[in-house]
Amino acid sequence: MLAVIFSLVAESQSVMTYYQCSDKYIELRNIMETHDGNIIMNCPIFEDDNGVFVDLGTWLYKVSQQGEPLDSLFIEDNDMLRFLLAKNPVDENNNILVKTFRDFDNTSSSLKISFFTDNPLEIQNEIFVPLQDTIVKLDAYYLDSDNDIIVTYSASQKFYVARVGLDGTLKDKAMLPELSMSLFQ
Repeated sequence: MLAVIFSLVAESQSVMTYYQCSDKYIELRNIMETHDGNIIMNCPIFEDDNGVFVDLGTWLYKVSQQGEPLDSLFIEDNDMLRFLLAKNPVDENNNILVKTFRDFDNTSSSLKISFFTDNPLEIQNEIFVPLQDTIVKLDAYYLDSDNDIIVTYSASQKFYVARVGLDGTLKDKAMLPELSMSLFQ
């Protein structure tokens, strides 16, 4: 089980790069090539307000291979710490963006799968898959060879791994055993 988790982290598609444009800070969290050869970037944007960083939201940007801006789509008004951005392996007409949706009012968490098109950047459908009746902290996402989303997360000081189909089916969920420090000595 641990080898699977380590391989999930090792094969993560996330790229973290920061750069500054005037008083705006852009964090490049993930990039992917579109079906037509252009590039989609997932970029949370922050503003420096007298030394305090203000979250301006997260955008998808489509650029040509030469870096020319082609399209953009506002997708969230909060910081997305972990997510998966990938081509949809079962429908080449769209892509997927996967993140954890945390409902602080109901103290529950779901996996949010958004399907969006390349041209234009447009959300076509969103599916919510319940994960926990508590707020979770996401660790990693991975799209496996069976086209399932594997997600690892922690909740109430316990660690979990779940397998979710692209249709929103929760196929499996298990709590991972607690690790003993004696394993690492």
